[in-house]
Amino acid sequence: MAERHARAMKKMAIYQRLLSLESSSQDSGTLPCNNLPVAQNQRFFGRKDLLRQLDEHLKAADNQSSLSSVALHGLGGVGKTQIALAYAYQKLQDLDAIFWVSAEETYSVQQSLSRIALDALKLPKAQPQAHQENMILVMDWLQKTSAKWLMIFDNVDSHEVLEHCWPASQHGAVLVTTRDAIVATLPIEKGLEVSEFNPDDGADFLLYLSHNRKRSESETEAAKHVASELDGLPLAINQMAALINARRCSIQEFGILYSKYDQRLHKEKKSGWKYLGYEHSLDTVWKLSFESLSADARACLGVLSYLSPDCASRNLHTFR
Repeated sequence: MAERHARAMKKMAIYQRLLSLESSSQDSGTLPCNNLPVAQNQRFFGRKDLLRQLDEHLKAADNQSSLSSVALHGLGGVGKTQIALAYAYQKLQDLDAIFWVSAEETYSVQQSLSRIALDALKLPKAQPQAHQENMILVMDWLQKTSAKWLMIFDNVDSHEVLEHCWPASQHGAVLVTTRDAIVATLPIEKGLEVSEFNPDDGADFLLYLSHNRKRSESETEAAKHVASELDGLPLAINQMAALINARRCSIQEFGILYSKYDQRLHKEKKSGWKYLGYEHSLDTVWKLSFESLSADARACLGVLSYLSPDCASRNLHTFR
């Protein structure tokens, strides 16, 4: 309790310092702007119904009536982030600002909002390394601006993360992705579950990702079998398609190879996964992926595994 009170007092002190600064116009941010983390996925597949539902529930971003919010929830690897990214690019021409926040923990939220203040909105009072102050500047901008905006909180693990950064605004839209269905409740208005692909859609996705693949009856049936073995999980199907393309084998041939690894590696079941809707682990996917890498590549991945997935400096990836 004392620690929470101390944090609240510190936040209040920061806010008071900001209020004491010379006031600026409510729309001082640079518009239009966005900080989307990656380029548009030109190979995005399906999910039209979910995109339609998102657009229906987040219409408030296009007007000034009220704040609207939706959460996409489902298993890890089911494609929540890709759907959110596809929706963001779909709305890019309709909105003044789209913000992407890495929301695994409070610190990553502060960093993301700080970068929004500095690099996207270019707020005059934003200062490098002043993450908390910059976060409050962004929250204040969201509340006062007349611009049309969408904020995406990606990969939220707990309500506590959202408590410190939920916009106090009467307009705009918020989209959350989370593995936890409980997170997809208040203050969020609507929760949409993202499920695995059914066998037909999973097969179509695998065929779509497999380069120059002829849709023969035998290949289609093999694709259905592989997709079913993967329980329609998009991440796993995407990984399998990459291996099929790298090995330049047919889906039928790959299905035989996968079955061999399946018998060995699916013995190790993750406790609780069956309850969550996915009975098998992804060990098979990782085993096949790593086997095709060189020793240097595996060593590099070992180092990268210790870094934040969203905040690693680009300079670290430059080899000399």
